[in-house]
Amino acid sequence: SCLQAIVGKTHFVRSLKTGRWADAVRMIRVVSVEFENMLRKAEGASEISVSFISGAAPQEIVHSPPVPTPEPANDEMTLQQVFDMFMSDPSKKRAWTTMARYRETMGVVFEVIPPSTPIKKVDRTMCRHVLEMVQWLPANATKRFPNQPIRMLCDKAKNGQIKRLISAQTVNFYMICFTAVLSFALSEEWADKNPAKGLRVADPVRAKDKRLPYDDGQLKQIFSTSIYTTKADQYRDTAKFWIPIIGLFGMRLNEIAGLRVADIQTIDGVECFIVKEAEDKSIKTLASERTVPIPDMIKDGVLALAQRRRQQGYARLFPDVHRDGRGLYSHEFSKWWGRHARNEGFFKERTCFHSLRHNFRQAMREARIDEEIVLALGGWTPSGKSEVQRNYGSGVPIHMLKDAINRIRYSELDLIHIL
Repeated sequence: SCLQAIVGKTHFVRSLKTGRWADAVRMIRVVSVEFENMLRKAEGASEISVSFISGAAPQEIVHSPPVPTPEPANDEMTLQQVFDMFMSDPSKKRAWTTMARYRETMGVVFEVIPPSTPIKKVDRTMCRHVLEMVQWLPANATKRFPNQPIRMLCDKAKNGQIKRLISAQTVNFYMICFTAVLSFALSEEWADKNPAKGLRVADPVRAKDKRLPYDDGQLKQIFSTSIYTTKADQYRDTAKFWIPIIGLFGMRLNEIAGLRVADIQTIDGVECFIVKEAEDKSIKTLASERTVPIPDMIKDGVLALAQRRRQQGYARLFPDVHRDGRGLYSHEFSKWWGRHARNEGFFKERTCFHSLRHNFRQAMREARIDEEIVLALGGWTPSGKSEVQRNYGSGVPIHMLKDAINRIRYSELDLIHIL
C-alpha cells in the first residue's frame, strides 16, 4: 500500500518493558496512540491527543498550541502519558462524571504545561501558574463561550472583559484533580515529588454557609403549589410531583431522576430504592451506592407509579426527565426547580434542591438516628475512617434502615394528605 511504501515496514514491534498485566493493560493504550500518530505524521495528517476512559472510547481534548519542549528520554514519562495511565488505571472505579471532570481539569493544565513535558520536570512554579490560570476561569465557560480557547478567555477575565468567574470551591476542586494525577505519578515512581501538593485558594464562604436547609415556611410553600393542590391530578405521574417528595428522604437529585423501574426491589421483605451505577447513569462516589428503604408514608404511591410505568412500557421511573450532554439527569430538573422556586415565592439565598438533603440530615439528627445509619441512608463517606474500617462488618441491616427512615418527620408537612 501507499502507507507501507512511506514507512517501509509491514509490522512494528514494541516492548512494553513490564511483566505486570495491569501495567501492560494501561501502557498498550498509550503505545497505540503513539503508533497512530506516527502513521498520521507519515501521511501528513495532524496528530491526536486523547485521554482514555476505562471501558469507553477515547475522548479527544482540544488544546491551544503548547510551548515547545525538549523531547523526553525514552524511559521518561510525560505529563500526557501519566494522565493517560491515571485515567485507565484498572485498580480504580470512577464515575463517568468524575472522569469528565479530570479531563476538563487537565485540558486547563495543558494550556499551561505542555502535555509533552517530562513528569519529572513539572515543578512548583509550573503548578502555581496552573493555579493562577484556574482562578481566572469564567463560570460555565463552555456554554457561555463555546469553541473559544481557554487561555484567551482567562486573559479577557484578567482584563475585566469577563466578570463572572468560577468559585473558590471550584478552583480548589480543579487543583485537587491535578494533585491527584501527580500523586499517581509519585506512587508509580515516575516522579520524585508532588509539586502541586497543598496549592489552594482561601474560600471566603464557610462550609456551613454554602447551603441551607429549607425552613418550615419554604417546605410548606413547596408542597402547597398547584402541582400538589389544584393541578395534582395533572402532575401526579410526573417527575415534578414525585422528585421533591422522594428528595425529602435523602437521595440526591441525579439519583432520583435516574431511577429505573428495576431499581425498586424487595430486599428481605422491605421495598427499597437501589442506588447504583449503570450504563445510562452514574453515581457521585462509591459510598453513594446503597439500598434505601422506601418510607411507609410514600410507599404505596411509589409502587403504584412503578406499576404504571411497567404497563406503559417505560424502563425509567421518570421518562419525562432527560440527560444532558454530560450524561446527568439532574441538570434539566435543577434548572426548572430554580425557575419554579422564584415563580412560586419559596426561593431564598443559599437554598436550592440540594437543600432537601440538608433537611433530611437535620430530620435524622432530630430523630436521634445513629450516625452510621445516617451515612448509610444518605450515601455519605464517613470522615476520618480508612477504607478498611468502613468495610468491617456486613453493613447496616435493612430492617434497621427501614426503622430509621420511618422515624423521619417534617412537622409542617402532611405528605399522606398530598399523596
